[in-house]
Amino acid sequence: MLSQRTREIGIRMALGATSTRVLRLVRRQCARLAAFGVVLGVVVGFVVMKLFSNAIAMRNVSVLDAGAFAAAVTLVIAASALAAFFPARRATRIDPSQALRADG
Repeated sequence: MLSQRTREIGIRMALGATSTRVLRLVRRQCARLAAFGVVLGVVVGFVVMKLFSNAIAMRNVSVLDAGAFAAAVTLVIAASALAAFFPARRATRIDPSQALRADG
């Protein structure tokens, strides 16, 4: 995503955007994608586990475990934050003149 937006980030930097603003922009976009994935994953996971619980009778085990869902959400959020860190750092180091020349 970041490599496709190099020109836009270069323009933003040329117009005076600080590294902090660019970092915030990249992190916000990654967080939005992660949130969409988490919501979709929790909904699909809940539906599938509910179907499994109806199909498979287990007396002492609940397939709808809130702790497991919370752990999965935490893991996805942590992984997305880690995955966004290096591209966000790289985005703050874009030279506006090189970015504008690269795609032109």
